[in-house]
Amino acid sequence: HFTVFAIVGREEAAFHFANLSISPTTVDRGESVAITVEVTNTGGVEESCTITLLIDGVEEATQELTLGPGATDTVTFTVTGDKAGTHGVMVGGLSDSFTVTAPSFPWTLAGGIIGGTLSAFTVAAISIYLVVFRKRRAAT
Repeated sequence: HFTVFAIVGREEAAFHFANLSISPTTVDRGESVAITVEVTNTGGVEESCTITLLIDGVEEATQELTLGPGATDTVTFTVTGDKAGTHGVMVGGLSDSFTVTAPSFPWTLAGGIIGGTLSAFTVAAISIYLVVFRKRRAAT
């Protein structure tokens, strides 16, 4: 003998991911990137889920989130771009990418160092020349 109560199982939560966003999409090495995604519980009961951030296919971070039925929340991960290049991001089946650029050589700093060094050598050379020249003049 079957009743409605006998065939209805426990309702479960179902999580839907949307609106993956990366900001900024290009950074210099060492700068931070914010990765956000919206998570919605489309099921009928409150439940927790673990959201996993993959960078280049490798688990970078996880966050635990509890949502009631029909509830939506935004999860944000912050990562630092340590390696130059374009990096693939995946969260909840959604994918995007960001680019890390290597900072260019600081020519203004190098110019200051080189200019300062040359100036110091020039002053030293002139000083040595004057000391030697005066000693020779005094000797004659």
